[in-house]
Amino acid sequence: MSEWNEVHDSRAEQPTVLDTTSSATTVYERRNIRQETRQVTMGKDTQEVTEWVYEQREYTVEEYAELTSPATKAIMQAISGIELSVAEAALGV
Repeated sequence: MSEWNEVHDSRAEQPTVLDTTSSATTVYERRNIRQETRQVTMGKDTQEVTEWVYEQREYTVEEYAELTSPATKAIMQAISGIELSVAEAALGV
């Protein structure tokens, strides 16, 4: 898995949050998807450009399969339960 990076995208349609189909080797996860308009100067001309801006990280197909496996989901659920118990104990609940 890669780190989150900001992406500027000129496609017409809004990018999906999870893209598992555009690449045979990579899964793209996106967050904070928004549309922005900015001024672009080319020589003496200035144009307004609207683009999609978002944060994106990448997984290999194998990494993503591991993350979404039933075993991994069960482990993550158990960890969440333990964290909740620890937090409740710390608060005296």
